[in-house]
Amino acid sequence: MEANEDDQMGLPLDANFPPAVVPLLNLSESSWQSSLQTQPTNGPIVPPSLAQPTTAVGSGDDDMLVDDTYANDGKKIFQPVSAEQTRDEEMDQPHYEPPSAPPTPQLCDEPDTFDELESTAWIKQTFRIGPEFLRYPFASGDARAYGRTGSPDPIELSEQEQEEGHYEDTELLPFFLHDDYETTKTKKTFDMIMEYVFKFPPNSYRQHQLEAMVAAQEGHDIVICLPTGAGKSLCYQAPALFPNSGHQAKRDAPLTVVITPLTALIRDQVQSLWRLSIKAVGLFKGQTADQAKVAWTRLRDGEARLLYVTPERLEQDTALQVILDQCYEIGCLRRFVVDEAHCVAENNDSGFRGDYSKLDRLRDRWEQVPITLLSATFTSQTLQRTLKDLGILTSPYRFTQSLDRPNLYWEVRRRSKGKAYIDDIARFIWGQNEGSSSGIIYSFRVKDCVSLANELRERGIIAFHFHASLPQDQKDAIQTLWQEGKIKVVVATNAFGLGIDKRNVRFVIHATAPKTMESLYQEAGRAGRDGQRAHCILYYDHMDIMQWIQVGDGRGAPLTHAQRASLERVREYAQDRIICRRLRILQHFGEDDFDPTRCNGNCDNCDPSNQGVKEQIDVTQHATNLLSMLDSSHSKDIRLTIPQMISAYTGASVIKGTVRERLSNVGRGRTMADIYVHAVMEQVLTLKVFDVDRNQGRRPGQVWLHLKRGPAAARLSDGSLKIMVYKSMVATKMARKRKLADIDENVE
Repeated sequence: MEANEDDQMGLPLDANFPPAVVPLLNLSESSWQSSLQTQPTNGPIVPPSLAQPTTAVGSGDDDMLVDDTYANDGKKIFQPVSAEQTRDEEMDQPHYEPPSAPPTPQLCDEPDTFDELESTAWIKQTFRIGPEFLRYPFASGDARAYGRTGSPDPIELSEQEQEEGHYEDTELLPFFLHDDYETTKTKKTFDMIMEYVFKFPPNSYRQHQLEAMVAAQEGHDIVICLPTGAGKSLCYQAPALFPNSGHQAKRDAPLTVVITPLTALIRDQVQSLWRLSIKAVGLFKGQTADQAKVAWTRLRDGEARLLYVTPERLEQDTALQVILDQCYEIGCLRRFVVDEAHCVAENNDSGFRGDYSKLDRLRDRWEQVPITLLSATFTSQTLQRTLKDLGILTSPYRFTQSLDRPNLYWEVRRRSKGKAYIDDIARFIWGQNEGSSSGIIYSFRVKDCVSLANELRERGIIAFHFHASLPQDQKDAIQTLWQEGKIKVVVATNAFGLGIDKRNVRFVIHATAPKTMESLYQEAGRAGRDGQRAHCILYYDHMDIMQWIQVGDGRGAPLTHAQRASLERVREYAQDRIICRRLRILQHFGEDDFDPTRCNGNCDNCDPSNQGVKEQIDVTQHATNLLSMLDSSHSKDIRLTIPQMISAYTGASVIKGTVRERLSNVGRGRTMADIYVHAVMEQVLTLKVFDVDRNQGRRPGQVWLHLKRGPAAARLSDGSLKIMVYKSMVATKMARKRKLADIDENVE
């Protein structure tokens, strides 16, 4: 871009940002310069506009992981609400330039003794130049080629059970290392792979890594459920590089196929492995012809050790299937790895990624190839459904540890109306090392990401927005600048962050509520991967839940019962002011034995400084008035949305004319602030006094949520149910500065 064009954009010429990100800046040169200037070091800097404290709470984006050309058979997915405003469909077009190929190694046999294994010559010859030594396939007919002989017998199902899909829960077995010769030899080999290939110091395995590697080398099906940043990738990458036991054919290398949901993940993983001189290839949308040619050549020549593909590519690329068939026939198809394996069950629910449901063909077509499942967010129910969907009915070995991240501080804040919550976010960021810490902010809509990034820049924070619709060069530039620390904050949809390894992220903020607890945990878990203290904040408003109900399942249909139940878990987490946040998260993933005292005040509900905000007040009369208004509207065939009912109850002029006259209790809450009525409405929805119907509007894609009686309405009517709200929910912005008690006592 020319200098005069830079001036026209308002970007200073010395800002040191690549041209790709220039169009993303929408602010004056003076504003940008002020955000780059050196700040004093004598305490947090708070811009003048943030001087007064405010109250705030908000969200995340759907963790619907979207992939490449073949998603939904190439058809665009119908969205009941504009796709640009709701779901960010990640159609990545990554590219990478691999370094020049490492020098051709001198092939060497696997050593037969420990002395030979530890010899300097063997180490240099085998490891110094990368994993080229791994070019021996398993011997034809070798029992270790697929090695699943150690698994228990499959569970036998009756024909009726098979037809109906009934099955017993698959037992997951623990794995123990033995002290026999072969196991010890395997361990020593992995020691050297970790040290000489992956450059880790000796004995630096994280919990379960070595056990998972040995189990993989022995050919077992494996389930690995470890927290974000616990080193799951090494559990399959190191076994993929293990020396082979056979020596008959030295042309083909045993291939490990990694199935991953996003092309961005493929690009990042392949780049990382190439830097270590490991021959990994990826097949994905957006590759140049030369890149695709290199990948196919290495596959056909048997040089690739790891192949990264999307489920759509694996299902629909017949040429790839032929190559895998050939590898299988000669015994050098080593393993399938399903990364982010929770997507199998989740996408079978939504139908959003239809080819995920076809991964059961892995076991049908390549029956003897072991499978590894990776996830940081497996619930017991999701895991059992995934095992069933993939046809893994024998007992796999499991490697799991507590998902508790003690260094993360979990917090929920109320999201106030207008820009007050943006001030609260900016003030928090400025308090993090004077605004110089790295972080991610997730939001539901693309337009909200853009506007929030602009607002933060106006408040002196170096922030950029990120979503899947950006050109690839802009996405690459933003990601690189953020990883280098030149951009401090990325405001993104769920298109950002998956698979990115940046260890010093100090905060993850959800500006709107995500759709599932899995999304919340996975996205927030990108903070604090270096083990240092980090914050995970959710800014919440109950309309976030309604928004997800309005969007539906992504295909124009309402949410399923399971999806509504999952959304309810998010609501419960966000609205609870008593139970430890950490306990709620861990219980969702099946860790019922967590002792809340171990939280040590590391969430807002356990923090001693927040104990004064848990006082509750009785709002039963207001709830009864709202229920009476709802009944009167139904009797007169009037359908009300949540905003319409709140406006009617507070006497706002939005409800006019004959409709206003036909409703009961109009204006009964006119002395109340909107935030107070919202708190009452939130509780009656949570307690199922009210429910919503999802109705199609007149225009295509238009959806309305209309209120109706819920199953608990009768209990409110007969006086057996009390409605209480936390005082902290409504302690600010009261109408006419009235006290809560005064408002509560003056219900008409």
